[in-house]
Amino acid sequence: MLSTSCGRWSPGWKPQRLKGTSNATASLGTVLPEERLTAAARWTGKALIVAQRLGDRVFLAHTLRMHGNELRKAGHVPAAVARLEQAVELADDPTGHGTALALLSRAAGELGDGDRFDRAITGYRDLLYQHPGSGLLFNPFTFREIELRGLVATGRAREAVRIVETARVDAAPAAPQWHIIERVTSGRVLLETGDRQGAAHAFSTAVRAAEAHRLPHQIQRAIRAAESGHVHDVAADGMAALQRLRDLLGPPAISAS
Repeated sequence: MLSTSCGRWSPGWKPQRLKGTSNATASLGTVLPEERLTAAARWTGKALIVAQRLGDRVFLAHTLRMHGNELRKAGHVPAAVARLEQAVELADDPTGHGTALALLSRAAGELGDGDRFDRAITGYRDLLYQHPGSGLLFNPFTFREIELRGLVATGRAREAVRIVETARVDAAPAAPQWHIIERVTSGRVLLETGDRQGAAHAFSTAVRAAEAHRLPHQIQRAIRAAESGHVHDVAADGMAALQRLRDLLGPPAISAS
């Protein structure tokens, strides 16, 4: 059987079972607070070791996407970009390719690499034009959020502001957390326009929804964004929401830091 301590594997493990394990780990990464995201990165790293030995191209591409994304969330952005570029090269179906490009766009943006971000987001856009988007990451709603965040992260806030002011997306988010993610990102863009009231409303909406869905990581994102924009009342509300989740889920689960 697979050993969680050293990454050993057995031929009896099926790709489908391992894919389910890596998906569960990625889901864990969605609900964990930031200070515990390294656990998800470690687990998906072990799944990647196994995937590299199985010789299943589809499963390897999937595992590279999951591990790359968890590395990004854990703060290992250069390593995340390297894994996600491999995932883009391996993907041979539109949804898998689009998902890899979405994740690579996010990681390249966080790295501050404008050229990499532009190539990835352009590939993502072109693929959406050719194929109907599907899945959590390959769809118009997610594309817009990733584009906005990447433009701000690579020093092009004015372009992000222009998109917010002129472009509207009719698509709905594929999952509740994407509405929360989008609200935080839009709040950051609104701060760039000087609209502190609009930004505060966006951050407050994100905090309330993240608390309702028990997503401490997204509350922490909202707190950071609010503090950076000196929207201190919303940041305080976020800290209180984190404390309520701590009381609900137990002290070991969440840190307010």
